[in-house]
Amino acid sequence: MSEAFEAGAEPADVMKAATHTQISTTMGYNRGAVAQSIRVAELRIAKRDAPEQAAATADFLL
Repeated sequence: MSEAFEAGAEPADVMKAATHTQISTTMGYNRGAVAQSIRVAELRIAKRDAPEQAAATADFLL
């Protein structure tokens, strides 16, 4: 289910595909926070390795 959320699927669609009756059940399987934490860690490492390049990437993302 996390892959579906990361791909941009709507929660209601994921809920139906998982045959859940409650959206709260479906959202409990959303591990998007893990993917977000990984992206933050990668950006922090990149900044340490190449401060100028990371700053340009961060500006682009804003």
